[in-house]
Amino acid sequence: MLLTKLNCTESRDQSRWSLVGLELGSLNLIAGKNSSGKTSAISRIILLSKSVLQQSAESPISFEAEFEDQDGLYQYKSSINAGDVTEELFFDGAAVGAGASPWAKLRAWAQDLKFMDFAALDRSQASVWFAEGEKSNPGKMEGRVLRICETIGLSFSKIGLDESGELYAVDHALQFAMPALSQGAYRALALAVRLASFPEESPPSALLIDDIGEGLDSDRSQGIARLLCGIDSFQVVMSTNDRYIMNLIPLEHWQILTRHGGDCHAVNIKNSSELFEGFRYTGLANVDILSSGFLDRQEGIL
Repeated sequence: MLLTKLNCTESRDQSRWSLVGLELGSLNLIAGKNSSGKTSAISRIILLSKSVLQQSAESPISFEAEFEDQDGLYQYKSSINAGDVTEELFFDGAAVGAGASPWAKLRAWAQDLKFMDFAALDRSQASVWFAEGEKSNPGKMEGRVLRICETIGLSFSKIGLDESGELYAVDHALQFAMPALSQGAYRALALAVRLASFPEESPPSALLIDDIGEGLDSDRSQGIARLLCGIDSFQVVMSTNDRYIMNLIPLEHWQILTRHGGDCHAVNIKNSSELFEGFRYTGLANVDILSSGFLDRQEGIL
């Protein structure tokens, strides 16, 4: 099941924040200028999953979301206020009663959603993920991690857990514990471990990654972009300011966020096809759609 559309409105301390027009596919890159709402968009998808699981939110928030799978279209609406969740679901236009199969599929989507804050990883997190992966994929984790590391430009020859349960990696016969790695190397390794930890027979419904590429050099950023472009077993939604990743992710996968006060709008190829087609003829790199002033010159966009 894929989350394909999302609108939401949140009220907090007499203020209002909204996200409109998010239209998603299998691979999605959320981009925008600073303070445009990239991290907020990721967090609202997480809040959507909590609403589906009937968990309360800190402030009143409402959602309108659409999902698709091989069976059809699911339209979900919910409102959370003072800890109470009011929700309704339509499948191919017909209202769905409580306990019906479409509800079970939607709850499974929310339960299987995974999140990774790339720029703020705890140094113990990769050890936890490796142990989880070894439990669900006995004897396969080291090989899977090393193959991903090679793809993203990490030259480790061995990786595993030491006697204390801490992750270590061997590079050119030198063994490194996680605190000894640079931030960039650790973040890249942690992503490799996280991807390798997902069971092949039951991958996540979606992986949300905030600030992907933060702190990496160009080679590792580009390696990660190519790696994520090749994932087809689950949905990927990532936010970034990394120019190397942005230049490698095709624009048809972009969600460009623009913000006016508390109103955040997503510009994408589905709702602004002429804009993207016009930019293609400029011959500029993908990242220049933000830095060149192109968007500012498009009437009605900013």
